[in-house]
Amino acid sequence: MKSLAFATVLACALAVHAQTEVWTAVNAKYAVSKRWDLGASFESRWRSSGYQQFSDLRLTRDARTNWKYFYEFRAPLNAQVNPRHTIALEKLWKARYKGTKIADITFGTRYHVNRAARVRYGIYAERSFGNLIPEWSTELWMSSFAPWSDLRRIRHTAALNWEPNKTWKLTLGWSNQTDLRPNGVIHAEFGILRFGIRTKF
Repeated sequence: MKSLAFATVLACALAVHAQTEVWTAVNAKYAVSKRWDLGASFESRWRSSGYQQFSDLRLTRDARTNWKYFYEFRAPLNAQVNPRHTIALEKLWKARYKGTKIADITFGTRYHVNRAARVRYGIYAERSFGNLIPEWSTELWMSSFAPWSDLRRIRHTAALNWEPNKTWKLTLGWSNQTDLRPNGVIHAEFGILRFGIRTKF
């Protein structure tokens, strides 16, 4: 079924190095076929280091047995952003205990071709309770796939989604992010308050 989804996310952050961030994003998704999706986003970020504006363009393939992979290109829309190529692989696991659903848990790996923190590992969990869907995630950015490579970033996120129907989705969440220097010293640590709204039609 063809689908188009728009999302708006507002994020505010206060950081230890006087870093304050506000993020906004509008996302669109189009189902090319049963297993292929095209996505695009328009994003703006107000940061202490400057204003960033870019668009993420994504092609996603839903494979069998709950595997998914995608390619994403970050297209700069101002001079504060560099192009970024990302290749990702994700696996969904529907955790159950004695027949009772616990959560939908996704394990993912992303490779950012031209970034100092090239490898991102993530675990993402969510659980539906009627129209309410709490979610939680942890992401680690490493300099390479080698287990001994430098840890460059940690981000934890908790959010609550409300889906009154299949058309609308509202999100309120909080993220805590820590950026590290190559020697392991904290470069910046800040929180992000997220508000999101999505509609499909």
